[in-house]
Amino acid sequence: DNWVNHDTYSFNKMCSKPVGDYVELRDNFGRTKTNLTLEQHANNSQWLRGHIETYFEFPALYDGCSDHTRRRSLLRPEELSSHGLPEVDEDWIHYTHQYAPYVKLRR
Repeated sequence: DNWVNHDTYSFNKMCSKPVGDYVELRDNFGRTKTNLTLEQHANNSQWLRGHIETYFEFPALYDGCSDHTRRRSLLRPEELSSHGLPEVDEDWIHYTHQYAPYVKLRR
């Protein structure tokens, strides 16, 4: 997934401006937690940026998460069924979208 403040040290988190005096690195679905210094985080971010050739976040067909206000869905909830998709309340995760990226690293 590509959440900023959840269970991973995602691309989104690595490339976002840190808040506070450390960055929490979570792994193993949030079971492992380590605090990185801002310098360690900056080094990780710099390494990642230097090794990515292509980065693209796929837009959500429909994002059921009301917290995602800065990203637009391609469809409105009432358009889902006309595309053969289940209604929001019929989807087991209610169309929660984690904005999975396509990433191509440099060789």
